[in-house]
Amino acid sequence: MAVGDQASPSASAPAEPSAGRDLYVDLLRAGSLLVVVVWHWVFNLVYRDDTSVSATNPIGTTRGMWLLTWVLQVMPVFFIVGGFIHGRVLERDGRWWPFVSRRVRQLLVPASALIGVFVVAQVVAAQLDAAGWVSDGLWLVVSPLWFLAVYLLLVVVAPMAHAAHRRAGPLAVVLLAGGSVLVDVARFNVLRDHVGVWVWLSMLVVWGFVHQLGFFFGEIRELSTRSQEAIALAGFFVLIGLTNMNLYPRSLVGVPGERLSNMGPPTLAVCALAVLQLGVVARLERVVAPRLSGPRLRSFVGWSSRWSMLVFLWHMPGYAAAWLTLDAVFEIPSEFTWTWWAWRPPQLALAASFTAVFVLVAVRLSRSRPQRTSLEAAKSAATLRTTEERM
Repeated sequence: MAVGDQASPSASAPAEPSAGRDLYVDLLRAGSLLVVVVWHWVFNLVYRDDTSVSATNPIGTTRGMWLLTWVLQVMPVFFIVGGFIHGRVLERDGRWWPFVSRRVRQLLVPASALIGVFVVAQVVAAQLDAAGWVSDGLWLVVSPLWFLAVYLLLVVVAPMAHAAHRRAGPLAVVLLAGGSVLVDVARFNVLRDHVGVWVWLSMLVVWGFVHQLGFFFGEIRELSTRSQEAIALAGFFVLIGLTNMNLYPRSLVGVPGERLSNMGPPTLAVCALAVLQLGVVARLERVVAPRLSGPRLRSFVGWSSRWSMLVFLWHMPGYAAAWLTLDAVFEIPSEFTWTWWAWRPPQLALAASFTAVFVLVAVRLSRSRPQRTSLEAAKSAATLRTTEERM
């Protein structure tokens, strides 16, 4: 999920994927982000009063809907692909500073506009003594950016993680999985009333495990179909066991009212989900990849890969604008009724429209920056044409 996956926002139209690009990896990376976007647009229900605003989802009140999270919680795919691409880059040049500095810039530059808007909006709201729900709403809008902080940490340690992969191989993955077990044991038993630092420790260990799996993705893609299916089934059965022992929830996203969430902070269940998804996406490549050779699908993958991160960054502001507009005119239901479900299509369409506007504004503003020299631009374009440099 590297923000650096985007071509320069100043480009007017997405380019075709260049020859030699790994279209399947591009599809996985962009698809995982876009699935999250659609999930937020469709399944968020917003509560607002004069002092606060919050969001929930229908999973806790709709029988069997937790099953959807086993399919649509695809953030592990993003981190697996990130590990795969980082591994390929580090195999060529394992120096810490060039790798980290480049990717930190790629992460922070596209996100800086949204962060800047958030800071300015908070200051203005405070100066105008806006209703209490405004500040909460602004935090809610930028809440999906949690992954940027986690991914940034993984980028910083990626050269060390890759060195551990070269020296220890599968042992590094096992140790990270064991670390997740120990963190969960501490959270649920020894320090159950003092979550504190365990939130970030869980994120680093669990997502570090998923990222470390990505170093093996190239090898797993070459395994037999039976081996890939075995990996997927191993993750599936462990996930069934974990979520049916009255400890880990069945849902793989946060559900209001649940004693804990498998995602915030992540638990061992996310590790099992990552193993399941690793096997599934490796197995599906034999079915999907041959179909990506056609010009239309190649163009779609190129478009998705180019714009998915900008769409992800601005999709919650787009959702908020759509919700405020519709609620002001029609008063959207605040309970999971058939009327609320009927509002999903128009709200999704309006959220997509607002998001498109915000993305275009961000692109337009980026064009107003001083242009780089032709040599710098040529170097950047050449770099962006290689899969290895796009994570």
